[in-house]
Amino acid sequence: MPDQLEPESHESAVDRLIDAAWLERMAAWLSATGRRLWERRRSLGPVVLPVPIVSVWRRLRPAPINPRTGSSVELNAARRLVPRRAHVATAAVVLLILVFGYLADCVFEIPTDGGVSGDATGSGVLVQAADGSELATRGTPRGEKLTADEIPQVLKTAIVAIEDRRFFSHGALDPHGMARAIFRDVLRGRGKEGASTLTQQLARLTLLSPDRTLKRKVQEAMIALWLEHHLSKQEILGRYLNAAYFGAGAYGVDAAAQRYFGKSARDLTLPEAAMMAGLVRAPSQLAPHRNLEAAQTRATLVLRAMVETGVASQADADAARAHPATLKVLPETPSGSGYAVDVAAGDIKALVGNAAVDVTASTTIVPAMQELAERVIDRYLEGEGVRKNIGQAALVALGPDGAILAMVGGRDYDDSGFNRATMAKRQVGSLFKLFVYLTALRQGATPDTTVVDQPVEIGDWQPHNFEKGYRGAIPLHLAFAHSLNTVAAQLGQKVGIPTVIKTAHELGVTSDLPNVPSLALGTAGISLMEMTRAYATVASDQDSVEPFLVRRIASGDKVLFNRPQQYAGDTEPDAAKLAMRELLSDVVREGTGRAAQLAVPTGGKTGTTQDFRDAWFIGSGPDITVGVWTGNDDNSPMNGVTGGDVPAKIWHDFVADAEKILGARRTAAAKKSVVAVPAAASKTAPAPIVEAAAETKDADRDKTGAITGDADVTDTASFDIDGRPIRLQGVAPVTGRPVRSLARYLRRREVVCTPAAGATYRCTVDGDDLATTILTNGGSPATDDAPADLLAAQQGAQAARRGIWRRRR
Repeated sequence: MPDQLEPESHESAVDRLIDAAWLERMAAWLSATGRRLWERRRSLGPVVLPVPIVSVWRRLRPAPINPRTGSSVELNAARRLVPRRAHVATAAVVLLILVFGYLADCVFEIPTDGGVSGDATGSGVLVQAADGSELATRGTPRGEKLTADEIPQVLKTAIVAIEDRRFFSHGALDPHGMARAIFRDVLRGRGKEGASTLTQQLARLTLLSPDRTLKRKVQEAMIALWLEHHLSKQEILGRYLNAAYFGAGAYGVDAAAQRYFGKSARDLTLPEAAMMAGLVRAPSQLAPHRNLEAAQTRATLVLRAMVETGVASQADADAARAHPATLKVLPETPSGSGYAVDVAAGDIKALVGNAAVDVTASTTIVPAMQELAERVIDRYLEGEGVRKNIGQAALVALGPDGAILAMVGGRDYDDSGFNRATMAKRQVGSLFKLFVYLTALRQGATPDTTVVDQPVEIGDWQPHNFEKGYRGAIPLHLAFAHSLNTVAAQLGQKVGIPTVIKTAHELGVTSDLPNVPSLALGTAGISLMEMTRAYATVASDQDSVEPFLVRRIASGDKVLFNRPQQYAGDTEPDAAKLAMRELLSDVVREGTGRAAQLAVPTGGKTGTTQDFRDAWFIGSGPDITVGVWTGNDDNSPMNGVTGGDVPAKIWHDFVADAEKILGARRTAAAKKSVVAVPAAASKTAPAPIVEAAAETKDADRDKTGAITGDADVTDTASFDIDGRPIRLQGVAPVTGRPVRSLARYLRRREVVCTPAAGATYRCTVDGDDLATTILTNGGSPATDDAPADLLAAQQGAQAARRGIWRRRR
């Protein structure tokens, strides 16, 4: 007999709860029992009465004589009874054979892959925001398979008190309980009272189906007898608690404890244990995340049973009733961030597959910005939206590196989980002119190039401006600012629609784009995410900005995925991109996007489709690019809504406050309580850990050697902080474009540096190691004496051909 429960795998219902040796012994016992029953049945042969019934009758009682006939009275009666008694005896033997045969059949038909017990939905996923707060859960935690000793005594006594009070005194079956159940069923006139012991329930959970049939009950009893013979009571109880279903997809006590209370089952309190024990009778109906009141009422019955059986005092039970268990259950579909959580769930699956472990995913969602986006959209939909027939809106906010800071996919996630930011492909109207004009700028045009606003006819297509009339000769930047359709159509023909399509794909558009003249005016269906990505790429110094939502995935202490911090490396915007930014600024300053003007530099573009079916505004501020769409799911027209109307207003209100939130985050990040330098930072001396609490004085920082402030970049390995020179450990100096990219990356970011080997420093920016960030993005090569972690970062950049390694073979 094993001394304790062994951890069990999730391969099947049997393997989860019964280890290989345990199953082997059980199979051998069942097989031997079946063979003995079968051999017994075959050896009986034909039924033969060994002693004549008449002889037995005579020996037991003298037969009286009939005076008239002189013969025995009972002898004649016995002669008549012989055939009848022979039939009865034969029937009894046949019945016995049938019983043994039925039992043998039950043994042979015990399934090896049955069982009611199952797994959760693969694994549990906890989705966190950028600040570590919890957004939502997906799936159900798998939990651990605890040994009998690891399960708290309070839970074991609670489950015994409510489910099987005589568990430790009876065997596999409970005759007293069976008699009680039969008596109560007779009184009620219906069979509802259960009498299964915990051992029988374990047999059903592990090997049998839930069918209420005689065969299943017989098999259950036989398996229970075997379990009681081979396992201790504690082992049976432990296996039962690891197999039982507690509702909400949670199989096993540890998974349930994590699902409902956010803790291991090892740490359950009396109120929590009472609630858990009460769930196994009807887990679906009593699951506290759906029916907390019913679960608490059931927990009260469990506490009463514990007092009656003496495993809990009345005072403890009263205290538990006065302070019932409180749940820590995150919603699976939060009404606000549900769209972002859905996207994160898809990204997690793509990054780590169907992980067979519970994982925690850290996302880029900024809670304050997410709430702001939801609030602004709701305000406009409930206000102007009612008057102007706007049924839906969507918003996406991207950071300079592509991090999705906020996402709203529709008016109400509870009403519709369809994500209009990522899944809906609508005509984008004049938003598409970004690609037309950028292509023209790449081919030599400038913002001051003269173009002509005039009637245009391309085949059977005659584009017209939104405002009637023509302006004649006009600078390119004004044609873009006022979104003149005739000019865009002419430019599309001049540069070539295939070239425009190529530009759109380079900036991140993945939708199919038709090679037709009208594409210049945005007649193709493209998602808000794709268009926002394209505008973010123009606003950044990178060749392409890839939106991402998941920054880190971990299972306990094991990191499954970690996205490195990114910046532009050695890339620099070309003249065409810089000129395009000027055109976007003109749209907000003097064109169709004036409603989006802010006190900080901004640029963007409006878009409106035919009959006002879609209205867009996408633009960039100093630290963010935001896309807004409004329209109706049934494609019905809005009441005169253009991109410069409600979408631009939503953009303005959101970005105005979002920039403040981002500024506050930068300040908070610079005042982290602990700045830790990697252990591998130095080969000659360990790097110190500097405690830099927000309230710590500068003098205290000087004592630890930490230098904090804004960086004035000299090269990729050197910069000054308040006049003090800093040399990064493990980074070789590079000048030129990488220096300008690094300077832009560090702009308005506080850098915290601590001494490393020799006269070098290891520095952090927003909690990320700066040297690792530079080398990961290919901004500079590593020095020969760089620590192992920095050499590994360089190897990753070389393999991915990032930054300076893009030009090297």
